[in-house]
Amino acid sequence: MVGIAGKSKACHDCKRRRVKCDLTHPLCQRCSKAGIACRGYTKSTLWVNQTQARPKVTALSVVADARLQQRNPETSTLPCWLVLLQRMRVGLNSGDSSYDVQRFRLEALFIAESIYFPRGVTMTNVEGSDSLPSSWLKAVCQLQRPSDALDHSLLAFCAIQVRLSSKATISHDETIQLYNHALSRIIAILDSPSAGNSDESLAAIVVLSTCEVIQAMVMKHFLTLEPDTWRQLIGSPVNSGTLSGLLDIIMDVPSAMAGARLLIARNERDSVELIHFANLLIQKFHDLDNWRSLHHHCPDQPPLYWSIPSKASNPADDHQNDKLFPFALIFSSIQQATAWIFCSSTMLDVLNTILLLRSSSITTNITLSHVDDVLQGTILDHSASSVLLQVQADADKLARMLCQSIEYCYLVADMVGNLSGAKP
Repeated sequence: MVGIAGKSKACHDCKRRRVKCDLTHPLCQRCSKAGIACRGYTKSTLWVNQTQARPKVTALSVVADARLQQRNPETSTLPCWLVLLQRMRVGLNSGDSSYDVQRFRLEALFIAESIYFPRGVTMTNVEGSDSLPSSWLKAVCQLQRPSDALDHSLLAFCAIQVRLSSKATISHDETIQLYNHALSRIIAILDSPSAGNSDESLAAIVVLSTCEVIQAMVMKHFLTLEPDTWRQLIGSPVNSGTLSGLLDIIMDVPSAMAGARLLIARNERDSVELIHFANLLIQKFHDLDNWRSLHHHCPDQPPLYWSIPSKASNPADDHQNDKLFPFALIFSSIQQATAWIFCSSTMLDVLNTILLLRSSSITTNITLSHVDDVLQGTILDHSASSVLLQVQADADKLARMLCQSIEYCYLVADMVGNLSGAKP
């Protein structure tokens, strides 16, 4: 295409540099490899509109205004984002299963590179770009197999990004509607053993979870979905010992911990509200402990975990005679390890909040006595001489076991993502 006057279909930057364009839509990969933000292929038309109100408009002034607008990325790229978003939405909702999946995901990546990725960084031009924190979305968009759930999640993600990044015409209600459509499709594939185990299904969950985080940050709210709304969408768990049963228990924990910590931060002395959160957190700890016993102590299953001498090199052991963690936990499977770590780390968070609630300066004598009585009668040994010491001992035990499980997740599964919920 280069060298044929008036016939070139190359992107603007390849024309400017006089190099051969690979004609990839919507982004030229040659520009991306060169570290250049490709401006695309569309030819913009400049209108010189002289009116009675503006008689001095000339071609030079119109060109100058266009160049000034190009320097403002928000005003210049907003129409492009909206056009791409609308095209993605129409193609996905047309019901035509033959729509170009790769083109759809490249367009989603284009919007992400323009808004979501850090400004001034070209992913393909950075050494070790595959390990950057934002590289996960690029890997998601490069997945090849069709997935309705993934594409709807990407559409919701892009819509939220466009809305939050500029004064776009898309409304908050539209983004929530797209989010709900994607969520319903994820729930549907989770019921399918074959589709629910694919990389595309996992990618859809990650994309939609990121949508929830972004929405929650903007709304300054800890959850996009309230527990009651979530239960209406997924229904009640059939078996309380399954992972769905665990999620049903944990669903109320973030709001309870957030409410308790908010009271502590505000230094409010409402003993009724403090007692309410203390009761709820203690009950949740009790429920999680029961779920863990029910799930991991089935007579027809092998032992959940066992201990072996640790082989990991821990920097904390330097200049020490004894290892901080001389033993490591080995699990029967990575699935069992994930469920146990998820449940145990949540239990540790609950205990930590109870300790903060009990030791905070706002706790009255009535609340303190009530919390001690409830703890003494539910989750602790009645003969314990000190409630506070016993809670701390339980928390220390959970934290130590979680640390001992790191070696298994890293050496056996070659990942530490299962421990993302664990806090030392």
